[in-house]
Amino acid sequence: MVDGPNVLADYPFIERMTWFWHGHWATSISKVSYALPMKIQNETLRKHALGNFADMSRAMVQDGALISGSTAKRTSRRRQ
Repeated sequence: MVDGPNVLADYPFIERMTWFWHGHWATSISKVSYALPMKIQNETLRKHALGNFADMSRAMVQDGALISGSTAKRTSRRRQ
């Protein structure tokens, strides 16, 4: 399978793994007010894409986009 951005990347396997982990942590731009936290999250995922899952988990629980998304979910559940 050929993916456009992955083919053009200097390190396509790292980009593929970044995309995989992005799906695992499942943060949506619709849950975040602006794009910077998502950019930072992708940088964190890219940094840890091939590393230790425990290190990635520690970095992700401090991630602004992930925190914003989970806060939005809790707030919307309370309103229902």
